[in-house]
Amino acid sequence: MRFIGRQRELEFLEQWYDNPTLNALALIGRRRIGKTTLIRKFLENKPSLHIQFLNSSSELNLIALENFMSEHLDHACRFRNYLDFFTELKELARKQRTVFVFDEYPYICEAEPSFSSILQNFIDHDLSDSLVILSGSSITMMDEEISERSRPLFGRVHPFRLDEMTMVECREFYPEMSTEDQLRTYLTFGGIPLYYTVPGFTTYCDLVEETVLKDNSVFHEEGDNIINRELTPAINYYMILDAISSGSDEISSMSAVTGLDRQMCTSCLNRLVELKLVSPIHPMAGMKTKPVIYRITDRMLSFHHFVQRRMFSSQGDFETCRTHIYTLHGRTFEDQCARYLLERLDVIEIGKWIGPVAKKDSTGQVMKNDSGKTIYESADIDIVATVQENGHRYELFCECKFTGETVGFTEYNRLMERVRSTRSGPDRRLAFFSRFGFDERFEEFARMNGILLVSLEDLLE
Repeated sequence: MRFIGRQRELEFLEQWYDNPTLNALALIGRRRIGKTTLIRKFLENKPSLHIQFLNSSSELNLIALENFMSEHLDHACRFRNYLDFFTELKELARKQRTVFVFDEYPYICEAEPSFSSILQNFIDHDLSDSLVILSGSSITMMDEEISERSRPLFGRVHPFRLDEMTMVECREFYPEMSTEDQLRTYLTFGGIPLYYTVPGFTTYCDLVEETVLKDNSVFHEEGDNIINRELTPAINYYMILDAISSGSDEISSMSAVTGLDRQMCTSCLNRLVELKLVSPIHPMAGMKTKPVIYRITDRMLSFHHFVQRRMFSSQGDFETCRTHIYTLHGRTFEDQCARYLLERLDVIEIGKWIGPVAKKDSTGQVMKNDSGKTIYESADIDIVATVQENGHRYELFCECKFTGETVGFTEYNRLMERVRSTRSGPDRRLAFFSRFGFDERFEEFARMNGILLVSLEDLLE
């Protein structure tokens, strides 16, 4: 399969290779983000040694290194300890400039606590003009190994974080899909390249049915795998994630529906946030900071809990799940719109607003109770961002519409009413994102009043 995307990352690695400020680099990113594939692409036509550690004991890792080095050097290697292994690496570095890759580095750190100290000595005294790349999916452990002052590698390794691929990059995996289907694919899979490795699909519904929904399909159990691979006891995390996906998205309601006490809920949520599977909603424009509201940010995990675990009797049929899938897309569309702003504007802060607005009847009149007091209802603004432009800051209020209707003055009036209910600064600006486009008269109004309109085609540029 041809290599797609990651041009900025490759350019950075090439610049580091040509002019390294530090001779060691740590490639940090979640599982299945494409770290090993990126490394292999970067290493093409470069002298290198790519070592992948085992999730096993120190002794078994040392035996594996003996076998690997014997095959690489074409002579038998016997290592009494890891110092012997690095003696071989020193000789390779002396002969020619080599990139040494230590993949799944957290495994060896857990198995052999002295390994980082030995590596430090190698970097300081024996590496010469060769280079070292550390790679690992345990983000917490990788950060600790290179960033904590008490660790041997502190100050010797340049951190390089690998994020998800962009939607523009991921379009190349399925070029024959329609623009809308490419968007829906990204809203389901996110920018995790592994999920795009099954070729040949021309429609979104066929892709998701054949690779996710059907029993025994390649990614049918991916949501379960994400949980069981990283989290114990898994049952607690299943309950928390089910609660969030069903609307019990703050700790007190989670505790009520799961039966877990608040302390356990908090502990589980902290771990999910650490793994970037869940995130708290960032309050903006005077929104109350308590209670904290959580949402599932990993898209495959969100699909698993919002669609698959609710539609267990669908037997892999897309049509049975369509309503749930499209509802989920409406939610994840907001995340995609936020990414659009982050990539194109100087965003200082971003989140959303949830708060009370006056309730109105079908004629548009404010409703009052028997005592004559205004009745309020909860409402939200999809995205609120503080943006800096030419030294000046303003607040941008955004409505994101994924429905099959054009956006016009109805949506504008509703957003304006909600903006007036916020506690925000004097410079307020509006933006509308729409999958189905905009009313022509509203487009002209927006141009005249400095309102940002973002279409589906804009999102995919």
